[in-house]
Amino acid sequence: MIDEYVRRADVKKLIENISSNDKYYLKNNEFSNVFLGIDDKNKALFILYEALLKYKIIINDIVHLDSFVEQLDLLYRKLSDFNDIIIGINKFITRLCIKKLNIGDTSNYLNRKLLLDYIYNAYIVNGYYLHGFSSCYSESIKVLGFNAEDYENYYDDFRQVNRIFNKYNIINVCEKNFDRKEVYFTDNILYACSSSLRGPMYYYNIVSNSDIDKKIDAYAYVKDDYNAVIKNLKRIFYIYDFSEADKKFILEVVEKEWKLLHRSEKKISLLLVKRRLFNSKDNIDINKLAMNTELDINEAVDNIMYSRNNRVAFSQRLDADDFEIIELDPIKEKVEGLKIEEVDLKEKEEKIAYDFQNNYGSATVLLLAGALLVSLGVIATILFVLL
Repeated sequence: MIDEYVRRADVKKLIENISSNDKYYLKNNEFSNVFLGIDDKNKALFILYEALLKYKIIINDIVHLDSFVEQLDLLYRKLSDFNDIIIGINKFITRLCIKKLNIGDTSNYLNRKLLLDYIYNAYIVNGYYLHGFSSCYSESIKVLGFNAEDYENYYDDFRQVNRIFNKYNIINVCEKNFDRKEVYFTDNILYACSSSLRGPMYYYNIVSNSDIDKKIDAYAYVKDDYNAVIKNLKRIFYIYDFSEADKKFILEVVEKEWKLLHRSEKKISLLLVKRRLFNSKDNIDINKLAMNTELDINEAVDNIMYSRNNRVAFSQRLDADDFEIIELDPIKEKVEGLKIEEVDLKEKEEKIAYDFQNNYGSATVLLLAGALLVSLGVIATILFVLL
């Protein structure tokens, strides 16, 4: 859908700036739930992807795309808050709609109604709900269609992991009902991107959950740092005094799931489904928005594009004709962490070194004690002879 956009030289340049220039990604933000576990660079990137998707859905005009990307670059450079950037994007889309429809005074009811009807029909009526999913399932969904929760998983193991955490008063760490055959869609593009990159959430909640302890690395899983993931778990094990058997089981399940999730390259994978397939209401009154001429036209448009349905439950099957899949690249930091096999080897080496150190230390103490006793014996003998 926006594949041709992200291949453009100007968009590639903007992505490069977002990944390397702190002027583009170090911003204030208030999206704690939306961006949970997501680093600043990917937050900035998600907003760019959201902008391009909005442009495709609402404007869908190659003529104005050059100026749109230029405006995006300007917003990133000049504004210091992510929310202000999003507002600026919506304003520019509104301006392009006004130009496209050749609308004059937007304080006029008929002009406002024409503009708001157009955006409402494009973004809501003919728009999409999105589901962010793990990239390892992408190929099977393309071939077999989408069936809620009907894919390879280790749910039985994670039920047991949940029970183990419950034993140590970490209640429902996975935050998932594994018996329910349903997934969730959203009208929030940013949330869908975040869900894909840190999904599945029940796994993220085990290996990168800073709610369990503030010193947990909340970015460990998203940045694909297996070593940091294991450190997070070991910290939890230590703090809550997990038994050896429980530690072993959890580590085995975590490793199995990690290998499953990394069978293919990690992408931002989004399933887009037309809103009309869902039984949900938007509660948007276009006539009321058009009649309220005291409301700025940009605020009226924001009201339409504002996220209302963040968790739309879905439990049906979708055939290939019912959805589109978008796969986008995240920004990947170079991780110094080790691979699974290397982590296992390193732990074995550390254990051997530790055992040797303990044994050597014990032997050294005994040798010193023996030497001290011998010395005391010699001294005592000399004193006895002299006296």
